[in-house]
Amino acid sequence: MACVAALHALAVLDRDSTVSADEKWTHPDYPGVVLYVAEDPKSPITMTARWATFLINAGIRDMMLRQRYESAIFWGWFRDVRVGSAIFASSRRPPRLSLLQRPQDVSMIIRTGANHTTLTYGRSRSRTGIELATGDTIHAEVTYLEKAMDRRDSMIMIIYLMMSLGGRDYEPLKAYQCIFQAITVEVRTIWNAAPAPPKTYVINSMDLVNFLAHLAVVILRERKFAEMNVVISDDGVVLVRGAVRTRPISPKPGGTLPSTLDVSSA
Repeated sequence: MACVAALHALAVLDRDSTVSADEKWTHPDYPGVVLYVAEDPKSPITMTARWATFLINAGIRDMMLRQRYESAIFWGWFRDVRVGSAIFASSRRPPRLSLLQRPQDVSMIIRTGANHTTLTYGRSRSRTGIELATGDTIHAEVTYLEKAMDRRDSMIMIIYLMMSLGGRDYEPLKAYQCIFQAITVEVRTIWNAAPAPPKTYVINSMDLVNFLAHLAVVILRERKFAEMNVVISDDGVVLVRGAVRTRPISPKPGGTLPSTLDVSSA
């Protein structure tokens, strides 16, 4: 969950914003792991939010593939130039988080049924200071389907989408589709903005990132790992409908591509 907290914080930044090694992330519900990134002092490439996001995603994916969750350092290269590293470490005493790293909304109401969850939480504000909808809260209805998902696939789905949607400066979303290979299955997810009469009701990229950050907490807490349908609304107006589906990974000629990461014990 430290990577979810990190991606949540990095998502509000421009992709080219510099990220220093002083920035450390941990999740308040899972304080045992601290995550941070560090650039190679000899590298001509600056550690930006773009590189940090890619390193974190690659690191946690490698851990899940190996099913080894321990302190580790993941080094990343770009065109044979080492950019820097992502460090996952145990934390007996969680670090003090800066304002940027604190969750944007710590209050969340969860109502859970047999096959659904309702989330209510504060919505994000645009960096320009313009409120993109009239309501102050977001309501998300999550309906879990019968087809179960591996826990790792569920988490990678959230992490990959947060990585893909981050850095868009609260860009309004009309339709967003993402198809990718998770750990054991191929994940297909699509999000369609619903037509709404008032033009002030707009779903944006950070609304979806915030929802995913909250969803990660819920599915781990409730142990609900399955395909799902999602309806996100604001003040009674439906903003977006989403769906998560899976299918077997298509066999590729030549086998699995080799890892491009070096992994070292920390």
